[in-house]
Amino acid sequence: MSGQSSVNPTELWDEYLRLEKDFLDFITYVPLKDEHYSVWSPRLADLLLRIGSNVDSFCKNALFDSTFDQTTDIIMYRSRARTADGASKISMKDYQNIFETAYNLSTKRIVSIRERKVIAPYDSWISNNSPKWWSDYNAIKHDRFLHQTRATMNSALQGLGALFILYICHLETRKYLIDIDFFNLGGCPKERARGIVLCQPEPIDHEFGYLRMYGKSSLFGYVFEILKRPITDENRIKIFSSDTPKFDRAFLD
Repeated sequence: MSGQSSVNPTELWDEYLRLEKDFLDFITYVPLKDEHYSVWSPRLADLLLRIGSNVDSFCKNALFDSTFDQTTDIIMYRSRARTADGASKISMKDYQNIFETAYNLSTKRIVSIRERKVIAPYDSWISNNSPKWWSDYNAIKHDRFLHQTRATMNSALQGLGALFILYICHLETRKYLIDIDFFNLGGCPKERARGIVLCQPEPIDHEFGYLRMYGKSSLFGYVFEILKRPITDENRIKIFSSDTPKFDRAFLD
């Protein structure tokens, strides 16, 4: 079975933005603060179900992209994702084996812009555990009423952040974000970014000589990793702070 992606970047990004808007609407009434992370509601349950379904659909379709053609056991994983009867037997553990190997998602950190803090939605993969937001999604999917208290603000935030990371790190959807000018490319021409600089997994080769590259939505910010130029969480946050002059953001380490 050859790699052939069925991901539609435009539809996926539009759906992500709808999910993000719904979360932003919720925190209009319940502010996004640490002390509210355990708040749960039926509205968050609806949102978490949609987020988890989107993560599952994204991974299930993206693994057919040629990016993963050389991944160990990819034929088996693709078979699990598309069984003869149309059912899917692929799991989060399978997704971990595929996407962690390609993109090191466990190390990816994003800024929750409104909180000015860094979160890492896949960091549980470092210890080979399933993300809590995914476990919460699955529990609610199988028995919504029994597990409704697991539909928390933090689970929705982490799950949404996980989907955001997938969209930026998967090379096929990253190219779409370049095309719609989602990223600040640090002086790199768009075609060069699309065809050379950002067409491989991170870290970016520092010898290209470009400044910090980053992208942000209304909720999250992502800074691309640069070889031999690591960035601290403090400066990661500063890049998305309105207090930091735009010119200075490109030089933060």
